[in-house]
Amino acid sequence: MVEYSPSSPYFLQSGRRQGKAIEVLMFVNYPWLVNLLDIIQRNNPRVKNRLNLQLEWLISRGEDRTSKRMCPQCQTNPLAFFAALGNSRDGYSISHLFASCTQQSCQEKLIGYAGGKMPSLLSLQFSSLLQFPVRHDRDMVVRVFRSAFDLPKRLTPETAFNFFASL
Repeated sequence: MVEYSPSSPYFLQSGRRQGKAIEVLMFVNYPWLVNLLDIIQRNNPRVKNRLNLQLEWLISRGEDRTSKRMCPQCQTNPLAFFAALGNSRDGYSISHLFASCTQQSCQEKLIGYAGGKMPSLLSLQFSSLLQFPVRHDRDMVVRVFRSAFDLPKRLTPETAFNFFASL
């Protein structure tokens, strides 16, 4: 099987989000894209269309990104985790400053910063957005992603596509 490799962003052709690039929607409404892919796959298409192929490619690429920022704890390794302190009812405290690399000592520092409470350590993967049902909390996680991956505040479809297309 040949791996799908798109050459440009995919713009939705119909519906409420018509004209929107799915690469930008990864940052704006990731749960909706995951749900859309699930609906498409439940219908068992014999031949996958470009939307199906690009969604599969995009969601898989959102899981293997490497941070461009260094761990604020040790300043030597790239970020791999971020801490979320709180709960879905009261909201979460999430910041790029409360992030760490894979070293156990750096992760223990994050627990120390939490003031005795146990933060959730989540990986810098787009699937981590599914842990947050409230949009405000997801927006804070996206800010952490933008900081960790050194992305601009306003993403164009081309910038978002190039981010996912790069290794």
